[in-house]
Amino acid sequence: MDGETYFDFLADDFIFEFPFALPAWPARIEGRAAVIAYFEGYGERFQLDRVDELVTHLSQDPGVVILEYESHGHAVPTGRPYNNHYLSIIYIEDRRIVRWRDYWSPVEVLTALGGTITLP
Repeated sequence: MDGETYFDFLADDFIFEFPFALPAWPARIEGRAAVIAYFEGYGERFQLDRVDELVTHLSQDPGVVILEYESHGHAVPTGRPYNNHYLSIIYIEDRRIVRWRDYWSPVEVLTALGGTITLP
């Protein structure tokens, strides 16, 4: 794949899916431009110090990559630590990422930002 930033690797019709999204959060974002807009201001909310513990799993499909990894940093508004674990399933066609299913814990995001979850 060719590109200098993460967004350079995304196809124009890229789809980002968040199967564990909370009800008020998007579960699906369609289009490269929409994904770029979604991440606008991320650095104002989170400062990541590192991403590590990468494990790559083999797929039966050569166009699919399965990753496990962790991110570590802090929430900028609160200074609270932010640590999350991910399982990502990435679909690639014509040297571009066309779909990314991102499994992660929204509870970690809320905790770092000082929010709470109200259960029904």
